[in-house]
Amino acid sequence: MSTYRSNSIISIVNQSQNPVKVDSHFIEVFKKSKDIWKLSNGYFDPTAGSIVNLYGMGPNNKIQSINEYKIDSVMQYVGLDKVYLNQQNFIVKTDENVYIDFNAIAKGYSVDLIKDLLININSNNFLIEVGGELITMGVNEKNKKWKVAIQNPVDLNSYYSEITLDGMSLATSGNYRKFRIDSETGVRYAHIVNPINGQSMSNNILSASVILILVLKLTHGQPA
Repeated sequence: MSTYRSNSIISIVNQSQNPVKVDSHFIEVFKKSKDIWKLSNGYFDPTAGSIVNLYGMGPNNKIQSINEYKIDSVMQYVGLDKVYLNQQNFIVKTDENVYIDFNAIAKGYSVDLIKDLLININSNNFLIEVGGELITMGVNEKNKKWKVAIQNPVDLNSYYSEITLDGMSLATSGNYRKFRIDSETGVRYAHIVNPINGQSMSNNILSASVILILVLKLTHGQPA
């Protein structure tokens, strides 16, 4: 699901004019994305990849000079209703220029997969971290609960808070690390974009963290 690998399924989907057969992981993430897209009234939208690329946050890492015309030109390809999964497990795009980006959900999904793998082999003490998203369970090698520091967005050499986690997941994101500056205008663009209007979000929030208590599903008495 990495848009940074040219041979990944998502890259093949993005490059293809035709339906593409996808695997079970892609299907699960796509269906979950569709659910969140509906619940958020379109504010969570993986097809915002076209906007992300326009602002230079995508694989080519190159920002273009931004104007309303360019934003409008890519907005026509945004909307998860422009992509669907058919009965043969092919992803179909209604327009070949639709660009899917699962970066907002794929890291958390990967962490969950690793967590499930460890629990299924009865490994109940771990900390898993992928790109700023993590899950903890049990204790560390010193038989103490896991402590995690959240970086100070104003002073990167210090931390804002230290918290103890057990059976919890934590996701942190901030615009103090992920941003681009237009070399022509000097305008600073945050990595969070609004898929409704195509604008880079601008506010006073430097960093946000979300903590979730894990709820383990059971299958025949065993965690699954």
